[in-house]
Amino acid sequence: MSFKRIISQVLIVCLVLNFSIPAFSEDTTPRPYDDNEFPQIMKDIRRFEIITLGAMPFVTMDTMLVYSGIRVAQNGGDFSYFINPLSSSDSSLTEGEQAGILLTSLGICAGIALTDLVIQLIKRNHRKQQAGLYYDDSIVIREYPKIKEYPEDGGSQEVIDITDEADGNAGDSQEDSAVSDSEQPEEE
Repeated sequence: MSFKRIISQVLIVCLVLNFSIPAFSEDTTPRPYDDNEFPQIMKDIRRFEIITLGAMPFVTMDTMLVYSGIRVAQNGGDFSYFINPLSSSDSSLTEGEQAGILLTSLGICAGIALTDLVIQLIKRNHRKQQAGLYYDDSIVIREYPKIKEYPEDGGSQEVIDITDEADGNAGDSQEDSAVSDSEQPEEE
């Protein structure tokens, strides 16, 4: 057998296997991401990155325009010092000036993304507080009955059950409002 014939047979077998094996494999359709698949810090970092890189072209152009305006103002209003950011042939900036413009725009973009991150964190914490997710199980609040004094008849006291006030039954039954002598606070 010739070398070319062996190579062609190996290639044919590889092609047949390559097309036949996926027919017997299980479904490879990707499933959508779950809400809790990534930790929140990863989502925040991704959002920071998207905002920083997304704002970069616009902020760089604005930084270039401001820098050109400053150059014109420093040279007595001579517009020959104005650099058109859209023209590649009109570039008379040194490498140091170009690096300064890029680093300034990168810093501004990072500041924009950091501001967005802080706003998102504040909003998220506010939503959690509104939803009542911040609670402490160790604190137990008990409602004690209110004691109402009547000074007209010599300082006698009556217990008002505040748990029944929502139903409109406060003080209706004598059994609910009666308090034994041991439960009443001592008078000074």
